[in-house]
Amino acid sequence: MRNIAGFLCLTVAASVVTGLAAVPVRAGSASIEPVRDTTVQSSEEGRCNGSGDFLFTGRTGQSQDFLRRALLVFDVASVVPAGATITDARLTLSMNKTRPGTQNASLSRLLADWGEGASNAPGNEGGMAAAAPGDATWDVRFFPGSPWAVSGGDFAALPSATIAVGGVNDYTWGSTPALVADVQAWADDPSSNFGWILIGNETATRTAKRFVARENASVNSRPRLEIEFDPPPAVAGRVPDGNEVPGTPLTVQKLGGGTIRLEWDDSCRASDTDYGVYEGEFGDPASQLVRTCSTGGAALHDLVPGAGDRFYVVVPHNGAVEGAYGTDSAGAARAAAGAPCFAQAIDDPVCP
Repeated sequence: MRNIAGFLCLTVAASVVTGLAAVPVRAGSASIEPVRDTTVQSSEEGRCNGSGDFLFTGRTGQSQDFLRRALLVFDVASVVPAGATITDARLTLSMNKTRPGTQNASLSRLLADWGEGASNAPGNEGGMAAAAPGDATWDVRFFPGSPWAVSGGDFAALPSATIAVGGVNDYTWGSTPALVADVQAWADDPSSNFGWILIGNETATRTAKRFVARENASVNSRPRLEIEFDPPPAVAGRVPDGNEVPGTPLTVQKLGGGTIRLEWDDSCRASDTDYGVYEGEFGDPASQLVRTCSTGGAALHDLVPGAGDRFYVVVPHNGAVEGAYGTDSAGAARAAAGAPCFAQAIDDPVCP
């Protein structure tokens, strides 16, 4: 390859970026409600509270002495960029009814998927409701079939976080290393995200606690997971010319779903291409594939994101002539023989 003037690096998993040197990234944060929550109860009738206003934990004082456990799942991957590092995670629940006394309540990572159906208990909801299709119950993950491996839920042996809960108040679990690890795992692999099960004191009677669920009209009291994270490492610079760079003879356009479209105009030559394009995975040079203008006349190639973070590097072959990327942000053509705008200097005042 002849004199490489600079390159334009485009990533699918993060924003489009340019440049050479790594730069510090800004921390990000997100605050989300559950996408599913429910209460399961240890009763022969298979009662639960999938669409109710409240979640329950602990042990009742009824003659049957039922146990109750709350299940919650949050769509972490929808708010955390792929490749980000979770630095802090906290779950806050609002308790609005309780038996007297302070009890421990533990969050444990669930190991199997489960459902939230239309069951909705009446009144104070303590009596639960008959399971509806798709509900999780004490015995099954999706009513009426798909049993848990162990009645009461399949969850990790060691809790991710435990706190003491007493009177009516807001309570926060976190940020423990295990809780952070749970959220990190769900960000990295959404298919493993089955949420947490909240288990109260089940060794004594009359330890029941009631918390606000995601369906509750009191928006500010709903369950909330707060996440802080460091975004994936980025490189210095920014994209010139909006979403289409570097301009003719090569246009780079971001499409839906992360696809990047490369389109050459009729200056493209099979024998001496204006640009070389490389595609691969971060940190894996052996994965890189060469994408060039391979035919005379117009050419088009769509780079479709594959598994993991990928990058696309556009390299002008001759910095003295082609290093200025076509048109500037105002739409004016850059002189072909003008000073090249190196990718690592895009923020320099001489580069529009």
